[in-house]
Amino acid sequence: ASSIDLEYSKDSFLKENGDIYSGDVQFSSSLLAYDDPLFGKKVLGNLQGVDLENKLTGLIPHAFLYLNIEDEDGEALRLSSTGIVNLSVPTDNMPTDVSVWYYAADDGLYTVNNDILKDENSITIPLKHNTSILLASDMRTQNNNISLKAADGIEVLENTEISILSASNAPLYTTRSNSLGQATLPFPMHEEATLRIKDACGNVVYRETTTNIETDFILDQVEVKYLEGDIYDCDVKLANNTVVRVAQGNQTGYHYLPNSAFALKLQTCDQGVASITALEDANADLSNFAAIDLNTSESFGDLFTCEDPKVNQLKITLVESGEEYSYPITSTIGSTDSNTEFLNIASPNIEEFKISFKGNQTGDYSAADLHSIERIWDLANGLEIGGDATLFEVIRFGDNSRVTIGSFEGNLENSFSNEMINIKGEFNFYFQE
Repeated sequence: ASSIDLEYSKDSFLKENGDIYSGDVQFSSSLLAYDDPLFGKKVLGNLQGVDLENKLTGLIPHAFLYLNIEDEDGEALRLSSTGIVNLSVPTDNMPTDVSVWYYAADDGLYTVNNDILKDENSITIPLKHNTSILLASDMRTQNNNISLKAADGIEVLENTEISILSASNAPLYTTRSNSLGQATLPFPMHEEATLRIKDACGNVVYRETTTNIETDFILDQVEVKYLEGDIYDCDVKLANNTVVRVAQGNQTGYHYLPNSAFALKLQTCDQGVASITALEDANADLSNFAAIDLNTSESFGDLFTCEDPKVNQLKITLVESGEEYSYPITSTIGSTDSNTEFLNIASPNIEEFKISFKGNQTGDYSAADLHSIERIWDLANGLEIGGDATLFEVIRFGDNSRVTIGSFEGNLENSFSNEMINIKGEFNFYFQE
């Protein structure tokens, strides 16, 4: 037979609710050969199975069969335990030892179906499930432990893709190295196979066809760099339980971070270019991203979980009324005598401020001689504020790539209304070159 045929008895199919289905059956199928370019992307899981003796075995693939059995409305049908459903599949150019294998998703392994009938050009399969089928031959394998290191022979290569390919170049097994740069590979015992290793960008950096693989690999093409920084939300607050997405070449990786600080170990493939993005979770929309050259950068600076974070901003709250006002910080000054000043004088005498503290590090600047709130003027809202705060703190002191963050609070004089008002202030800024 050169076509895929389905024969079934009455009452062979069930609806999703378990009722017998008696209407017309819609059947579609497609047989994907192992040498098809899409085979490696479509086949389910690694080509590892459990044979009739309940032993682990490798699988040499020949084809992957897609099945869809549906009712008149396009809903998937289940197979009843009392019905008879036979599927006839052509086996042209397949070896005589080909077997039928079902994928068990819960175990990540294929299980063999030996209840089949073979003739010269086809296999007849009594179907038990409405699911795809792998046509493959089994082969004995033995586990080999390997380790991967970068060109310096010191840095281990974690999360690196490792594959075993058959003599016909079909993928047999794919895994990734663990945090120690190690992996266990089920390698064929009595025949040649190809070991392939790819870098973080998807480039092949090692490929060898052999019957006996090495145990320790130093990959001369791969170098490693560390990247450090901090993650903030849109309000410039430290963001915990976030995700950093790293795109390199045609590959994308996700790093799940419990804390706001990140320290990533990345491979410098594709000339070291990487795109770094901070997300609230892996399913979040794109936030602001930054391209970086890993060959020249180690201290990355800040990442934000949105495209337009509220940076370079002074925010004040009138405690009694709850009114809030925000102003842009347009200028920052860090002098050699350890004095830091930030201000906005874009609209003199209408909306401006000038605030400073005597230091260039994190700390408590609450003492009157350590800070100065010279003025916060917003005439449209009746504010001419100045004086000494009770509390003035800098919780992070940065530079032009790391944000400076601080706050203050106290009763300050409002010359506009000739009264004392309790205000809270928050500020953040990058030093401007």
